[in-house]
Amino acid sequence: MTTSTTEAEFHRRMLRVYDDARDRAGYRASRYLQMVRRRGGVDSAHYLLGTKGLSQGFVALATAGYKSLTVESLVLEEPYSRLFTAGELRVARERLAWRPSGLEPST
Repeated sequence: MTTSTTEAEFHRRMLRVYDDARDRAGYRASRYLQMVRRRGGVDSAHYLLGTKGLSQGFVALATAGYKSLTVESLVLEEPYSRLFTAGELRVARERLAWRPSGLEPST
């Protein structure tokens, strides 16, 4: 897959994250959807991975047992992981290792 093809497919998958979170976990992330539509999937993922702490969406999905529906999970998939830096992939892995135990999402 070329980089532009990978980026386009990643964008589609980022949009699907919203649909899957809504349909499977009952979580409606309307701001996430707006961001992905406005910035694109790859840029949105870079932005989210660059923020400190855990997002409300990540905490909601992880607490409900749906870490597989998070951006952090998606960026670790091949071939999409090639679109991200080693540091961003490390952040994704660290967040996915989080266990709901009283930590609050960042605001």
